[in-house]
Amino acid sequence: MSTVKPPVMEVVVSAYRNVGRAIQAMPQLAVIAFLLSLAYSIIDFVLNPVPAPDTAEPTRIDPIVFVFSIVWSFLMTPVLIALHRFILLGEVTAGYAIDPKNPRFLRFFGWSLALSLLLTVPAFLATAASDQMGGYGAAVLFALLVGCFFVILRATILFPAIAVDAPGATWSDAFTDTRGYVWRILAIGLVATLPLWLALIPIYILQELTRANASLFAPSSILLVMVTGLVSAATSALLVAVASRLYQLIGDRVKQPSGA
Repeated sequence: MSTVKPPVMEVVVSAYRNVGRAIQAMPQLAVIAFLLSLAYSIIDFVLNPVPAPDTAEPTRIDPIVFVFSIVWSFLMTPVLIALHRFILLGEVTAGYAIDPKNPRFLRFFGWSLALSLLLTVPAFLATAASDQMGGYGAAVLFALLVGCFFVILRATILFPAIAVDAPGATWSDAFTDTRGYVWRILAIGLVATLPLWLALIPIYILQELTRANASLFAPSSILLVMVTGLVSAATSALLVAVASRLYQLIGDRVKQPSGA
């Protein structure tokens, strides 16, 4: 296992550069990623609107929105694989094609779905039982959520390994390679994506100020949905680029046949 700590800013800067290069090389996929994220943003806005300030109802996870997030992940899989392969192999994907029979596609999406469920199920239980659980139950669920998030961070380099058909692209090898790097991976992800999400703050404030007209067709809502879709697509691309760079830096076992 590599003992060199991945430099945070070097990984972040390379991620932005690689995403920029990918957009130039594969503009069609960039547009598709934005349109898919925009569609999900619209669905989320319609089905799971932000409650009014005088509403006491807590925020809950909408199962329908979660189903649409799975569909979004499925449709985004060809884009994410193409981005990994562009960064790691220099391969330019000319078009967008969904191939559920392809083992690479199935493994990539399958792990995406598994990790999404790993994090979402405890969150759903926490929101569904928020009125009944006491302090102890809330603490247990919070610890469970933290543990699930920890597992997801440890799987970071599994996805680029699957995308490039690395011989050691298994959960156990990815888990071994990321041992001792969890906080570094978290820091890199936060530094890379935080500027994007900060861009949403003034738009949320604008929507709060115009809440009386906060329908989907209100100017503030249209702006919020558009920017949210763009931020979602850009965040996905940046996290892919971060994972690819981490794969290059610390992916030792995943690059070798399992058991080697």
